[in-house]
Amino acid sequence: MSILKQLGAVLLLTAMSLPMWATPIATPGEITVKTKAVEQKSVAVHLYNLGQETTTLQIQGRQGKVYYEKNIFNHNGFSMLLDLEQLPEGSYILYVKQKDEVKSQVVRVTEEGLLLSQVVEE
Repeated sequence: MSILKQLGAVLLLTAMSLPMWATPIATPGEITVKTKAVEQKSVAVHLYNLGQETTTLQIQGRQGKVYYEKNIFNHNGFSMLLDLEQLPEGSYILYVKQKDEVKSQVVRVTEEGLLLSQVVEE
């Protein structure tokens, strides 16, 4: 019976660590952006590896109109919940900018909720 308990504990620890294995490891000095649609029209944004550098988080319409902008100072990591409920249906671009590095993601606002593309480096 104790061998079964040990095997169960090993399987549990393995299952708990799988999400860590699936998460790509960031290159030193490279910003990591993780987003997830939560609730109906909100996006959880997590930024890692900011290196205490000024970083800008921005939501822009396809024609360039800025709907939201936040400057982040003196942080290595940052998290926030963006409520996009007030935006009309359509496509927007979420930008994370720091020095010469720009990461972007298309956010599609629909009546049913949000669709998020992959984060890409520009």
